[in-house]
Amino acid sequence: MKKMGIIELAIGALMLLSALITYIPEVECMYELTFLSNLAGSCLFLVDGLLNITAKKTLHNQFFLIVNIALFTVFFISVGGTLSGFAHFNFSGGMFLLHIINPTVVMIFYLLTKGEKDFHIKSVLLAPLLLMLFMCFDYIRFLLTGNLIYGLFPAEEVDFLTALIIGAFTYCFGFLVSLAVYSLGRLFKNKLPFNKN
Repeated sequence: MKKMGIIELAIGALMLLSALITYIPEVECMYELTFLSNLAGSCLFLVDGLLNITAKKTLHNQFFLIVNIALFTVFFISVGGTLSGFAHFNFSGGMFLLHIINPTVVMIFYLLTKGEKDFHIKSVLLAPLLLMLFMCFDYIRFLLTGNLIYGLFPAEEVDFLTALIIGAFTYCFGFLVSLAVYSLGRLFKNKLPFNKN
């Protein structure tokens, strides 16, 4: 458990430092999902790492799935959007860590260490929680400022019904991704010889 705690502290430190170093020059952009999901992930890994080392306890795997889905969404939108030409995201410097490396590391960590033995539908249903909280925040901010955070949709076309539809599609995306990730985690948990505890 101590070794796992050290690994978690290292991941948490990487996520925290990369998020702060990248965003401190642009403090006004710290409301982006890229920053918030990496910050949430760093806090989760640092707390769980400290609990692992000091108390030989660990936080519930659900928290890791929730953060994982938010980070995967960052990865999917930034990479998919840029490759498709739908949107262009920054991959230079620390943004490469925040958009590519950190989500990948967290995904691998979850699959190898945090999978569940049994299927719990509640875990999958709750997994898009952080993503949906961000969507609510983005909509409230839009009502106050008239601007969407990423501008993926024309602001003049976003009304309450459109926001609900976008929110429903976002939740469905998060649910399907979480179902796939959760199922893969279960597969690894039940099949890998080093992951039987």
